[in-house]
Amino acid sequence: MSEFTQLLADYTIEIAIALGALTILAMLAALWMRYLRNTADKRRNLKIIRELGTQYLHDVLVPDGVDGFVAIDFLVLTPGGIVVVDMQNYSGLLFGGERTENWTQMLGFRGYKFTNPLPANRLRIQAVKMSVPGVPVAGRVVFSSSGRFPKGIPEGVSMLSTLKDDIAPLMKNDVVPPNLQKAWETLLSKVREPIRA
Repeated sequence: MSEFTQLLADYTIEIAIALGALTILAMLAALWMRYLRNTADKRRNLKIIRELGTQYLHDVLVPDGVDGFVAIDFLVLTPGGIVVVDMQNYSGLLFGGERTENWTQMLGFRGYKFTNPLPANRLRIQAVKMSVPGVPVAGRVVFSSSGRFPKGIPEGVSMLSTLKDDIAPLMKNDVVPPNLQKAWETLLSKVREPIRA
């Protein structure tokens, strides 16, 4: 038996422990990097949302009108109305249309289907309209900058970087009218925070 083989035989357990520890450290580092990236994405989202309007709500439940609630990522009060914002975090190439049931995310050569988010956004808009009738309510499905639509962005969809421009018509005035502020306060009295597990 060679010296190297004998050395391996003598330290097999130690080598296995060291390799296991390195594997665990690599996994923890990957999880930590994912956490940092998600935290940075959330901060970037909040920064842009804060720039949109005078007030906003994050992760709230709004009555749906039939003894239930709909979950909404962001509600934003602007001088021209209330905006329902649904955030989507898909990377890669994205393909979808306003009336297409399923959209596709391409990561390399692999495609993954996901449900068209526009109908759900319309339901959320309707729930807000029922809570504060007579007030302009708009909605946007917003994708992070890690994805892109090479064949065009569907109507009702924004990229995070273009959201402010996309809702510019709602921000023509600098001041929220009193009737809209009153509607916002009514909405505040009806929303609930989701139960966190």
